[in-house]
Amino acid sequence: MKIVNDFSGDYTLGLTPYINKSFENINDEEDLIIFNGFHTLENRPLLNRYKDAKRRCLINVWSPCEFAQPFNMEAYRYFTEVYCVCKYTCKIANKYFQEEKFIYFPFAFTNYSSTHNDTKEHDVCYFGGIHVPEQDKALFALKKFNHQFFSFGPHGSHATSANKIISTEDKLKAVSKCKISLCYNWISVENKHKKNLSANGFNHPAFYGSHGSHIAPQFKVRVHESASCGSLILCRKDEWKLIEDFYTENKEFVYFENEDELPEKIKDITENWDKYKTIAQNGYKRSQQYTIENFYPFMKTKDKSLITWECKDV
Repeated sequence: MKIVNDFSGDYTLGLTPYINKSFENINDEEDLIIFNGFHTLENRPLLNRYKDAKRRCLINVWSPCEFAQPFNMEAYRYFTEVYCVCKYTCKIANKYFQEEKFIYFPFAFTNYSSTHNDTKEHDVCYFGGIHVPEQDKALFALKKFNHQFFSFGPHGSHATSANKIISTEDKLKAVSKCKISLCYNWISVENKHKKNLSANGFNHPAFYGSHGSHIAPQFKVRVHESASCGSLILCRKDEWKLIEDFYTENKEFVYFENEDELPEKIKDITENWDKYKTIAQNGYKRSQQYTIENFYPFMKTKDKSLITWECKDV
């Protein structure tokens, strides 16, 4: 196995370069090339170098965002397999290619920077951008508590309170000191994005749901990262329930229904931490199934008996 990359389109301090180290540490003679980074799709010298490899596997952690822009599905034909975090993309792409090229996977991640049992110094954190009004409102709720906010941007109404430049390593260390991590499995979708989605064949009901036009589903790696830090996943409930493909409600994570209830929800968790700590510990144990080290045997063998996640309601 060999991992190759092009990070020219990724945050240098972000997740994609961070996980590369775990792939590099896997010692395997399998004739398998793993492509990491969005711009590997258009890096012709890199693609040509490995065109004769038996297996050319792409790690796709960005879908369905590419289809909200002008994009050609043919960009994926080169790869023998595309391990994709969006189950709706998998269904649409496999229908297009008439084969199981796209394989739904749990956003395999790594955490070699923190431990799950660090002393909790903060009540709650959110890491990620402020892309929709609901997230902006949630940050106002978090400010009532001892909170942390990490973001490359956008920051919405909260630019002055954001830790704007933080590496994945430092972020994970900070999250491990927070009792609660707020999570949304959404992307922002404007009318121009919906037009592109439709033009690219993305007419699945998931992208035109009851929330209206401003959001669409995308599973976020911060769910796994939070759990791996021993921080309780507090996830915004929505119609897609992507988190339930990987974690069990009230056993390994907790939902909140809307931003209005957040203050009381956070207050209850922090005041009854001994009860909720067990859920955080269960979440940590489940997250370990989705590390790169534990995911790779499935990638190597494609043995479906190794799958520990579900693919509900596609």
